[in-house]
Parts: sequence; C-alpha cells; structure tokens
Amino acid sequence: MDSLPEIPDDWTATERWVWTRICAGQVADLSERDDEARELDASQADGWEADRRLRVDFLQTILTRKAFVERTPYGGVRILGALVDDAPLHLDHGRLPHALFLMRCRVLVAVQCEHLRVDGPLSFEGSWMGASTNLFGVQVRDGMDLSAGTFRDGIDLGSATIDSNLIMSESLFGARVSLNRITVGGSAFLRGGATFEGEVDLGSAKIGSNLELGGSTFEDKVTLNRATIDGSAFLHDGATFEGHVDLVSVRVGSNLELWGSKFKGGVDLFSASIQESVMLHGDTLFTDDLNLGTAKIGANLDMAGAQFQALVDMTACEVSGELDLGWYESTAARWSDDGELRLRNAHVGALQDWWQDQGANSWPRKYQLEGFTYDRLGASVGAGREADMLHRPTNDYLAWLAGDPVSSPQPFEQLAGLFLAAGQPHKTARVLFEARERTRRRAWSRVDNFGGPKPRQWTRASGLWLLRATIGYGLGAGYFRALWWVVGLTVLGVVMLMGVGTVPLQQWPEAMFASLDQLLPVVTLDTVHEALIFGDPKAAPPVARQPDPVPLYFYLHKLLGWVLGSFLVAGLAGLTQRD
Repeated sequence: MDSLPEIPDDWTATERWVWTRICAGQVADLSERDDEARELDASQADGWEADRRLRVDFLQTILTRKAFVERTPYGGVRILGALVDDAPLHLDHGRLPHALFLMRCRVLVAVQCEHLRVDGPLSFEGSWMGASTNLFGVQVRDGMDLSAGTFRDGIDLGSATIDSNLIMSESLFGARVSLNRITVGGSAFLRGGATFEGEVDLGSAKIGSNLELGGSTFEDKVTLNRATIDGSAFLHDGATFEGHVDLVSVRVGSNLELWGSKFKGGVDLFSASIQESVMLHGDTLFTDDLNLGTAKIGANLDMAGAQFQALVDMTACEVSGELDLGWYESTAARWSDDGELRLRNAHVGALQDWWQDQGANSWPRKYQLEGFTYDRLGASVGAGREADMLHRPTNDYLAWLAGDPVSSPQPFEQLAGLFLAAGQPHKTARVLFEARERTRRRAWSRVDNFGGPKPRQWTRASGLWLLRATIGYGLGAGYFRALWWVVGLTVLGVVMLMGVGTVPLQQWPEAMFASLDQLLPVVTLDTVHEALIFGDPKAAPPVARQPDPVPLYFYLHKLLGWVLGSFLVAGLAGLTQRD
C-alpha cells in the first residue's frame, strides 16, 4: 500500500486519531478516546466536548481529495460518536468510492449532498441531524441506513437511487420527508416506532421488494400516489396515520396490509392495483373515508373485524377473490352511525358476511347495492350456520336487500340468479317477487327514491297490480293464483245463471260448465252452453235468452277470461320478467 498522504498541519489530535483508525480499516469510535469510554446520546448536548469535534474541512478532505481517497481501505470511512458543528457539509455531485458511516454522531450543520454517488453503503444510523439533510438524487450502490436517528429538519431523498435497502426505522423526522421518485432496489423500512412529524412523500417511488411502515407514527399526510411496490406494502401492526394517506394509482405486487393500524385522515386507494389481497382485518380503525373506487384487487379484500366511522366507497371496485365482512359475530366488520358502504357497480368473486338479524350483522345502516355483482355466496373461511350463506333464510336476504331503498331490481336479480344456479328455485321466486313488489310500490308512490315529490304512475302500478293478483308476476307457484280466479269467476257465473237468470237449481252442473266455457278464451267446449246464456231461436224447441243482466255479465266474463289467459301466456313466455 502506498505511504500515508501528507497530513495537514491544522488537523487536531482527534482528527489525526480518526484518520489513523480509518487507514487501519477500523471503526473510528470516539467513545474509545473518552476517559470514561462513554457512548453519548446524540440527541442530548451534554458531554459533547471539543475532543469529539470533527471539522467539516477534515471530512471533506478525507472524502474527496484523491490522495486520501486512494489511501482509504475497502471498508470506507466509518466514524462513530463525532460532533460536527462548524460549517455546512457540502458534497454535491461528488463521488465516494467507499462506504460512508457517520453513526451516532451529533451533526448540527446542514448536510448538502445532491447527486452524490457512493460506491458502497451510506449510514447515518443513530445520528442527530440538527439542520437540513439534502440527499436529493444520491446514488448508493449498497444500502442506506438512517435508523434510530433524529432528523430535525426532515430529509430530502427525492429521485435518489439505492441499490439495496433503505432503513429509516426507529428514527424521528421533525419535518417533511421527501422520497418522491426514489428507486430502492430492496425494501424500504419506515417501521419499528419511527415518528414522522411532517409529510412523507413517496409519490412515484419504485420499491423493488417490500415497503414497511408497521408500528410507526405519521403525523401529517403520507403520499404514495403512483408508487410501484414489487413486493408487499405493510401499513399495519399498530401504525398511526394522523393525516390523509394517498394511495391513488399505487401498484403493489403482492399484499397491501393495513390491519391493526389507525387511519384518522382518510385513505384514498382510487384506481389502485393490488396483485394479491388487501387486509383490513383485526382492530383496524378508519375514522375518515376509505376510497376504493375503481381499484383492482387480485385476491381478497378482508374487512372482518375492522372499524369504520365514515364512508367506504367501493364504486366500480373489482375484487377477484373474496369480500369478507366477517363470518360470525366476533369477526364482523363494525360500523358507527356515520358509517356507509358504497358498492355501486362493484364486482367480487365471493361475498361473505355475517347476518343474525336486521339489527345484528356486519353491514352498516347505510349501504348501496346498485350494480353490485358477485359470483358466489360464502367464502373459504368460517363454518357453521352463520357462515353457510346459501342456506340462510330467504327473509334475511330480503331484509338485506331492503336496506338499500334506492336500488333498482338489479340487486334482487343478481341474488336470484345465484339461488337458481344453486338449485333453489323457491328462493329464486321469492326474491324476484319482492323485486316486482318494490317496483309496484314505487310506481304507486308520490315520493321518489330520494324523498322528493313525483307523479304517481297509474298505468304501470295498475298493470303490476293485475300481474300480482292474477299470476303472482309469473313466478314460481304464483300461477296458481290464476286457478283461484278461474274457480271464483266460474262460481260467480253459476250464481248469475241461477240467481238472476232462469236456470233451475237442479241444473247446477250444466250452469257450471256453461260458466267455465264462457271463461275459456279461444276454445268452446259446447255450443249448448252458449245457447243457455244467449238463447237460440233456431233450436227445436227454441231456447230463450236469459234476462239482460246475465248476458251483460257474461260479456265481462269473457273479457276477464281473455285477460287472464293473456297474462298466463305472457308469464309462461317470460314477458312478465321484463321491466
């Protein structure tokens, strides 16, 4: 190895000792020079004497002057327990061919290192940074460690490139942390009780593995807008988010885990893409809106046990797997009086909820189901009667559908289709019948879905009432209503023939068949029945016409037969199922 470079005359004894340790490939731990071998707390001013001081000129000399750089061993510059307080440290656009460690140091000056290139790891672990730390555009071939430190004026790592991991765990950041457009080849760790008092900006960041924020506190806005995370994003495990969390258009290659954390300023996942699951289960608390509009989730959305105190908007959200709202009481999603779930035009692979009755279930008081579709009822979790959704009583489903008074018949038809595919035609008919009833009541009402006035739809309401009264809307056993009409009208015709007309009592069978013959459209069973009512002067002997009220009634009798027959044909042809 070449001889040592010439040491400047103004170097202090402390600086000469540090340089000697560096040249020997050792860590320059200044606590070893302390008479009491004390490891000082970088956040406290006590104990930081002159024998701990390293001047900025000394640091710039050993880091940038060629003779000193060439003499620095492969392990790089590793300094612990130093005090830097004389002038700002400028390393803009520089290149460090070795590692740089300023660990557990007390740095009272600004650190200005824009576009610095470090061909090894960069560490400020445990250090107290009392002024601005500008690392915008730095390139670090290995990892960057900012853990267990204090950055009073925050830090700027915008557009930085870090080939391995970024570690910011257990640190305190007193102002804005900019990670905008950062590229991290490994994972980004902002976890383990770290505190961020200012905004954290990870907009358009690229993380090659996981993003971990678990257990930390974020007192201002957190931005992950258009960030790309190849692994999982962990915002879980007791983390607290006081401000808004912007996850708009974020891309996550695995899971997004938010379980067990508190979100007090709203979470926006609009148009996000999560390749696997979104996990909100456990004691997760949302005190403001959660927006999942148009988000795409490749596996499950687990909301079991979470607490929601505002709107959860899933408009046009796509969940390829399961939407879990809980499968028994202790796992049910919990909603405050202001909680609302909006599922307009959302689609999920399977729906799993808990429903004991209308007052005890995993749904909020307000929810929207218009356009909501699902491929299956019941998820892969849970067991027993409460989780077996296909065998839940039909009345429970009707109560659930009635919880959204604004929706069209679509939610009813969606549910009915699943019952039909599951081989439960009775439930299918009940659900579709209630859908037609809702349409009829709305047509008759003078109040619209939103409480405003509207004109009564007389024609539609009357037509639906007739379908209901005659053939039960053509659903299931509703056709038997037509049979009762046939029996009733036939008996009424007999009463007219024998009570108002001249047919004697002993001829009641003939009167009954005559009445039934007049009721049947198209076909005539016997012309004698026609003559019994309307007379036949050409017969031998001639048959007299019944008194005028009887033929007049049977004209109406025939018309009712045609109407009843038309409804039956329309029902069998499926025309009554069209809106």
